[in-house]
Parts: sequence; C-alpha cells; structure tokens
Amino acid sequence: MALEKRMSLDATAVARLCKERDELLETAERLRSEHGVAHEERDQALREHDEACQEHNDAQQKVSSLQAKLKNTTTQK
Repeated sequence: MALEKRMSLDATAVARLCKERDELLETAERLRSEHGVAHEERDQALREHDEACQEHNDAQQKVSSLQAKLKNTTTQK
C-alpha cells in the first residue's frame, strides 16, 4: 500500500513538473518573440533618427548656402 501511495505521489509530481516545464517553454518562446520585436522597433527608431539627422543636416546646408548667396548679393550692391 505504501508503494502505491508513493507511486501516486510521484505521478502527481511528474505531471506537475511537466506542466511547469511546458509553461516555462511557452514563456521562453514568448520572451524570445518579444525580444525580436523590441529589436525591430529599436532598429526602426534608429533609422528614423538617422533620417531626421540627415534632413536636419540637409536643411542646415541649404540655410548656409542661402545665407552665402544673400551675403554675396548684399555685398555686390
């Protein structure tokens, strides 16, 4: 009788541990997926930042060019 009781307890423990393992595997997969999404979002934000910096630099060059033209025009008069 004690052996049967022990087998029943062991079977219950094995079932519980298997369930916990499955839950941990699902959690690990979800975290891997979220990690990938976070990297994609970060990469997109970096690309947008780089584009904004380039637009800013282009605008600054245009302003400098226009200021130089204005200075030349003013000097010639």
